[in-house]
Amino acid sequence: MGCKYLEKGQIQESIEAFEQSLAIRGSVHVDGDFDASQIMVNLATSLNRAGEFIRSKKLLEQATTSFRRFLPPNHRSLVTALNMYSWCCLDSGDTDRALKLSEEVLNMATSALPADHPQLAMALMDHAEVNRRAGGSLDVSIPLCKQAVQILKMHLPALATSLAVGLHNLGHYYYMKASYAEALVSLEESVKIKRSLGVSTEDSFAQTVVKLGDAHMKCGNVAMAVMQYKECVDIWKSKQPYFDDMICEIDVAIGHCATLMGNFEEAVKYYTEARELLMQTQGHFDEVYVSVLFALANCHFRLGQLDKAEETYTEMLNIARQLLPPNHKVVREAEADLHSLWQMKYGSYGSKRLCPQTLPW
Repeated sequence: MGCKYLEKGQIQESIEAFEQSLAIRGSVHVDGDFDASQIMVNLATSLNRAGEFIRSKKLLEQATTSFRRFLPPNHRSLVTALNMYSWCCLDSGDTDRALKLSEEVLNMATSALPADHPQLAMALMDHAEVNRRAGGSLDVSIPLCKQAVQILKMHLPALATSLAVGLHNLGHYYYMKASYAEALVSLEESVKIKRSLGVSTEDSFAQTVVKLGDAHMKCGNVAMAVMQYKECVDIWKSKQPYFDDMICEIDVAIGHCATLMGNFEEAVKYYTEARELLMQTQGHFDEVYVSVLFALANCHFRLGQLDKAEETYTEMLNIARQLLPPNHKVVREAEADLHSLWQMKYGSYGSKRLCPQTLPW
């Protein structure tokens, strides 16, 4: 029953069902009971999805210890439990154990499976990602992921979904290593596969497109980056309010791109939207809000919208002076911009008369 609840996404119900099964099994349990150990793994799966990593970790430790006593090495149930245990350790912050367990799973797969087996590809991908998230070298993760991608390409179209994930991860690793041209190649291929699979409205697709936009930015392809970012915003807006934070982040990115291209009107549109989302979602002012106001004021100024620019600079400085030191670069630049604005709006005499009231010089 617990498995049926889990398939339907009814996590709490699945937890209760597995706990009941385990309690009943425990009354007749002897050490090395396969069924009881398997129930522990199932319960741990539900607990993981509920974010209860500590409980899940303890159960998986018990299950893997039990499996090791009576299952042969490389048994599927043992490998599955060890893999889950590795990810659970990673999610709970036990990175050293996560890495050790992941490496054990990879060694099992390497010794037991043919070099082109899909499960070997999955073990390679998992270890590459565990290594990356555990703070390991990208020079370890990249070759592992490349090998996985090569294997998965031998099993198309059946494993297209897994290949898209592998290419996304590989592109992300290249991006983190500042190998942006290589990142573009992998991410573009991942996006192409995901489009062909009909998942272009899902969050996982949007995440890949965002990363592709970031890679285009790093390569100087600003217009291409804007195209990718706008596609993501459209996807996430269809799922509001769950992705408001992501929409805000991408709005800022589009505003920055538009500014670089001299399209200040478009920049104002996206910075304004980001400002409104920050006010709705945060309920307080922080340095991100200050930076958005500064960028928005700058765009108004460049468009010659002096009243709006003055109002926005003033609001930004009132908040910034409460959060940042007086000599902070953003504060000083905003003060200089506002001084220039007053000279344009009121003339030299007017700006000098206003300065003592608002500016520190």
